[in-house]
Amino acid sequence: GKVLFDQKDVTHLPPEKRGIGFVFQKYALFPTMTVAENIIFGMKLKKVSKEQQQIKLQKLLTLLNIEELKNRRPNQLSGGQQQRVAIARALAIEPKILLMDEPLTALDAKLKEHLRFELSELFRKLKITTIYVTHDQMEAMAIADRITVMNKGVIEQIGTPKEIYRNPISPFVAQFIGQVNKLKGKIIEKKNQKMIDFMFFQVPFQSSDNRSFDEAFLRPEDISLNYESGLEMKIKDVIFLGERVRIIGYCGNQKLFVDTSNDLILNPGDNVYIKIKEDKIIYN
Repeated sequence: GKVLFDQKDVTHLPPEKRGIGFVFQKYALFPTMTVAENIIFGMKLKKVSKEQQQIKLQKLLTLLNIEELKNRRPNQLSGGQQQRVAIARALAIEPKILLMDEPLTALDAKLKEHLRFELSELFRKLKITTIYVTHDQMEAMAIADRITVMNKGVIEQIGTPKEIYRNPISPFVAQFIGQVNKLKGKIIEKKNQKMIDFMFFQVPFQSSDNRSFDEAFLRPEDISLNYESGLEMKIKDVIFLGERVRIIGYCGNQKLFVDTSNDLILNPGDNVYIKIKEDKIIYN
């Protein structure tokens, strides 16, 4: 294969001449160097003048809010601080493209959530094309302008976070991004109209072709509780998730996840009524 940047073949160029900034999963900071020395390392290799090195160093220290860390060594830094230093080192060479290999994987959940938004703001401020690899769907949704979903080395779909989430083009994408209910169904004829029978409710079959039908998908937030009437669901489990409660239950033999308000008192074994937003059902 070939690696092309702006239609220019860089496959056989040595790495230092490709104009790439790389942030490793475990940061790979030089342990014997201070923060400042780590950041200017690439500039030294590129023969940047000492005066320019100091100017760029100061800009990056300020940009990433790590000025007070410049004389520390990596083993004196927290995970979040090391990540900022790794990004500063990658940016110091003024890369044309920034590659990031799961840079938040080693961090705790609270710090990871905080840095997601910091990174998103930083990318937009710098306007550097960034390819960011992650297995964390929330991370991808929070940071990306466009998401590429890959399955066994093959690209399944490319789109904005909203397109990927709301209009997945394959069952793999539908189930990979976010929580989703899988609805088993079959096509039936009812009063000369084709319907999809999901066993506990039916909807008109909208397809213009004669393709077969096996399953559809529905997000938990697209099912709401209805106190007086609707489809009856028996609750199997109730999971408190902080800002919301996730109910796991059954309508007939179909298992459903439903997200609802965290102030409702619901218990396993209760029967509730639900309403499904039929226009939000995802068909593949």
